[in-house]
Amino acid sequence: MATPAHLQILQQGVETWNQWRDRHRALRPDLSRADLSGANLTETTLTGANLSHVQLFETVFGDTDFTAVQGLKDLWYQIDYFER
Repeated sequence: MATPAHLQILQQGVETWNQWRDRHRALRPDLSRADLSGANLTETTLTGANLSHVQLFETVFGDTDFTAVQGLKDLWYQIDYFER
């Protein structure tokens, strides 16, 4: 289960989250089982985070750092392909 404090920081936005991550580099954030559907995680530093069973429906990623992330094989996601 996600650590409520970690989720609260992430919900404050990418800039706040990344500043917090810079100050707590050794910490492995636990976002497991969180519903991050619809979130814009562009340029988010998720280094070392536990993303086991996280829901990622319509979540936006761009330059997101997934270095050493745990639980990628357990994500719940939906991929939509758009034809141009």
